[in-house]
Amino acid sequence: MLAVDVEELAIESIIKNKERTAAMVKYVDRMLEVYRILSEKSSEPEDLRRFEILYDLYIFRTREIG
Repeated sequence: MLAVDVEELAIESIIKNKERTAAMVKYVDRMLEVYRILSEKSSEPEDLRRFEILYDLYIFRTREIG
């Protein structure tokens, strides 16, 4: 009986972690979109350049690999 309880707790923990991870990824994606829009609307070319560097180095490459 105890082994079943431990297994159930482990499964519940995995599901909760998966939900939290999905929520964090969704939040980061939204914030990246906000950053992209703000950098495109900025009067400073440096802002858009910084976004593009961030995206190319950390986001695009990761999605390409994964």
